[in-house]
Amino acid sequence: MMSKKLTDLPKYLVYSYFFISLFILFVGTIDAFSDYRETDPDRLTDFIAFIVGASIVRDGKVSNLYSRDLQVKYQDSFTAPENLGGSLSFRALPLTAYLYIPFLYLDPIDAFYVQMWINMALLFLSVWVIKKTFQLNSEVFWLYTSTVLAFIPFRTAVLGGQVSVLMLFILCVSIYLTKRSKYFLAGALMGLLFLKINLVALVPFLFIVEYLQNKKSLKGLALGFLLSSFVIIGINVLIYGPSLLTVYPRFLLRSEALDYGTLLIRNSNPVAVVSLLTHNKLILFCGAAFMSMFIAFLFLLLFRKTKNSDLLYACIPALGVLLNFHTMTTDITLLILSLYLIGNYYFTRSKKLLIGLLKCFGVIAVLFISTWIGIYDLQIVGWVAMILFFYFTLRSSVSSAKKTV
Repeated sequence: MMSKKLTDLPKYLVYSYFFISLFILFVGTIDAFSDYRETDPDRLTDFIAFIVGASIVRDGKVSNLYSRDLQVKYQDSFTAPENLGGSLSFRALPLTAYLYIPFLYLDPIDAFYVQMWINMALLFLSVWVIKKTFQLNSEVFWLYTSTVLAFIPFRTAVLGGQVSVLMLFILCVSIYLTKRSKYFLAGALMGLLFLKINLVALVPFLFIVEYLQNKKSLKGLALGFLLSSFVIIGINVLIYGPSLLTVYPRFLLRSEALDYGTLLIRNSNPVAVVSLLTHNKLILFCGAAFMSMFIAFLFLLLFRKTKNSDLLYACIPALGVLLNFHTMTTDITLLILSLYLIGNYYFTRSKKLLIGLLKCFGVIAVLFISTWIGIYDLQIVGWVAMILFFYFTLRSSVSSAKKTV
């Protein structure tokens, strides 16, 4: 009986921590974020931007969806009498705006909590899929499941009503499908990343990882992704009109500015680094692209040598998010997959349980602190720490895969 209780103890700790975290999440957000009509100008939430986009398409003004003046007008109507002193632009494709239309028929506070519970459900569905997909040690799984609610990017995604948690779920299910050789379905599902277009950058890294393990997988993945992408882009063009293909890319480039609610230095990617050197957008994005390609190249050299497939999967969200052109804290939510896989890697390389657990806590410390310091506008420091952490973890699997302590 005592042995049974000790075995179940980790689960009881998870349940306890879950309700404690949930309580803290509620108490910490109910006043500050639950009602966009009472938004603090210094604590803006992306939920406003999504509500603005949904309202514009609902009112039949989709052709003006990317008009900054119209977005500001709607935003002001939602937040009056507060003066936000700037805009939080809706940057997604028109189809994403339709996902938020149901929230318009709810009281703002109710809408906030509905999306909150949806994101909670998607998080734990993602965790469940990760468990079904990978061979995770029980201690590692329960430890990380008991701490995942405290991950700052996830909490920020909830506060902002973001779709990042949905993107995490899509990535996890796609990998689950590839593990079962359902490559066409996996590729088709990855096409849904267009709902948050910057995360389409995950696709080439998934393709590379799958190709290294099974060259025959590439055909099915590519066909599924291309078909899905064609359908989704086609739907967006039908909604907006053919001009979307030229208007939207220009809007994305133009919106990477403080006037549109983006401070480049707060990105967790090479754009933030290069922005310290120049404000010329052409030089900035070309420089960031070169830096991203160089870092990706260094990782790919290790990809070919590593035999640990779990680490390759862990690098998919890391590279797809951290080497992007637009990476806010909410996007780093996808590194939850990496958290489980890298923690499990370090744990299984340890002979002693205590050493393994200490390493797991070390992984938590690196990823949690690297994102937590973003509160102090130190995203660049966190980005460097995460890139180095992933690189040297992958390198360690190549140089000393059999080493244990």
